[in-house]
Amino acid sequence: MLPSINQRVIYHVYLKSFCDANGDFIGDLKGLMQKLEYLKALGVDIIWFTPIFKSGGADGGYDIVDYNDIEECFGSLDDLKELINQARALNMEIMLDIVLNHVSTKNEMFKKAISGDKDYEDYFLFVKSPKGKDAPTKIESVFGGSAWEYVPALDKHYFHVFAIEQADLNYDNPKVIKFAQDVFKFWKNLGVKCFRLDAICHISKGDILKEYEKGDRSVHVNGPKVHEFLKEILHGAFSKDEEYYIIGEVSSPNIDKLLQYTKKDREELDAVYHFKLQETNCTSNNKWAFEENYFLPFKKRVDDYFLAMQANDAKTVNAFESHDFSRGVSRILNDNKYRYESATTLLSVQMFLPGTVSIFQGQEIGMTNAYFTDLNKFDDVESKNYINKSRSEGKSDKEILDILNKSSRDNARTAMQWSSDKNGGFSVLDEKLAKPYYVDDTPVVIPPKINPNYKEINVKKDMESQKSVFNFAKNIISIRKELKAIECGKYEMILKDDPQVLAYKREFEGHELIVVSNFFENETKVNYDLDGFKVLADNYKEQVSLENVILKPYQTIIFYK
Repeated sequence: MLPSINQRVIYHVYLKSFCDANGDFIGDLKGLMQKLEYLKALGVDIIWFTPIFKSGGADGGYDIVDYNDIEECFGSLDDLKELINQARALNMEIMLDIVLNHVSTKNEMFKKAISGDKDYEDYFLFVKSPKGKDAPTKIESVFGGSAWEYVPALDKHYFHVFAIEQADLNYDNPKVIKFAQDVFKFWKNLGVKCFRLDAICHISKGDILKEYEKGDRSVHVNGPKVHEFLKEILHGAFSKDEEYYIIGEVSSPNIDKLLQYTKKDREELDAVYHFKLQETNCTSNNKWAFEENYFLPFKKRVDDYFLAMQANDAKTVNAFESHDFSRGVSRILNDNKYRYESATTLLSVQMFLPGTVSIFQGQEIGMTNAYFTDLNKFDDVESKNYINKSRSEGKSDKEILDILNKSSRDNARTAMQWSSDKNGGFSVLDEKLAKPYYVDDTPVVIPPKINPNYKEINVKKDMESQKSVFNFAKNIISIRKELKAIECGKYEMILKDDPQVLAYKREFEGHELIVVSNFFENETKVNYDLDGFKVLADNYKEQVSLENVILKPYQTIIFYK
């Protein structure tokens, strides 16, 4: 039995870069099995890994070819069953990442569609353009470039929110609804109880033949029938008396629209996976640019979000790091002199906010961006598209490299750093011998890169250090699970106008927990009455005077009364 939603801890695994058990330089299910005791020691309840289904290889597994089978380099269905049983024996569940907005253009349904099968053509969003081979509209994909791709055999374009190789499904077709229901039923029968729905807010579209301003994503986010489709899928796949946990990735900046997915009376998602924390210092809708004076606007966004969730009894999953963003310590705070302090501060802030916590692999030891010196090191489709776009705009390779080393998703997808041994203990194979996993002459899974700093930052060294991010994380996870103020407590942000400190309070029946975090390198005084409180955790581990609390650089203190 999982703990309550507000006490759960998810550990997010990018499987190909987590642990290689068979020596091919690609992480796999057996490698994950080897680390279950490690995750249990941390305090993990749910292990979420990115898609392991047979894939076209265009977007890290998020372009699915076969929803009912596993890519051979990751293992087999029997391996997955064994993983489920081993995890459950340790009171942990596994969470599958299901992509319902689109399929790979190598998926049999799409192949049939472009071969002239009218029935399957209606599974997708095909349009005959009045402009001939030119796209019907100027709508852009999330990854850059047109959201339309021409198919000569049909003399039509298909719509794709993401990569060209990811064709969007048409949920106005009841057969597509049934397809989605059947996906869930298959994995339920194998024992899976937790699911993350990728890009679920995109499954309904507005008028895709209307012209929109550049950057306007309203045509494919929170479409007019998104809740109708989602309810129909979920209610047809799950019964109310079954114990499942279903979260959905909802990237909407509009809180009112985001709330609709998880308000208790809606009977849709158990929680939304949002980007409010991951976009801490990004400019609006642009992960490639950063605001200098981001802090006070960020605090207001966070406060508005959690107050709205609280008022509507809605649930959320909170993360500073994931496979979709670069490392938090590098992107937001200080990954050099104050790496330990920065890593523990970000963990503390997300740990006690209302909702489930999601920790990304390596975050619990303070892993950093890779700081590649060569643009050829970047494998991700989003990064490659950014390189091409930036070059066409006249940016130099050095300018592009500087931005990618701050923002690229490749930074988070480097191999997990287990020890100071070769490849950081990720694989016994020589990195020079690492080869992609091919399917039909296509490199479907690219081996991960190794972050050069693995000898300084790794699990073994961190656990033995006096400044151990892992041990700090383990401690605050145990605190999180013990306190009713976290499970049921009211949220309130305090020190709202403080230009350096993010602080909030959780309160339940006279029990109060306060988190105060300095997001900057300068020391600062905490102007708040802490009479009667005691220190539960402090990433500086020093004696604190409650009458005069001075926060050192990137210091976090957790108080309790």
